[in-house]
Amino acid sequence: MDKTGLIIIIEDDPDDQFVLEEVFRELGYLNKRIYFADGLSALDYLYTTTERPFIIISDINLPKLNGLELRKKVQTDAALSLRCISLHIFYNSH
Repeated sequence: MDKTGLIIIIEDDPDDQFVLEEVFRELGYLNKRIYFADGLSALDYLYTTTERPFIIISDINLPKLNGLELRKKVQTDAALSLRCISLHIFYNSH
């Protein structure tokens, strides 16, 4: 696992994106970060990129493809699972 790899964040709320970005900065993470507003856009990116993500963080409540559906697709797709992608789901109650 490349700990300096890309961090993918799927979050449709701009305020939550801002908070996450502040947390990464405060913790000193220098990893490149990409944000997506829905799971389907993130999945499309994962199928087309050659970059190997360090981690994927996803909200559970998303339009088009929710976080749980995204996790299932990543875990059951042979091409994506071979890339050892770690996907973490979080629930935001607001």
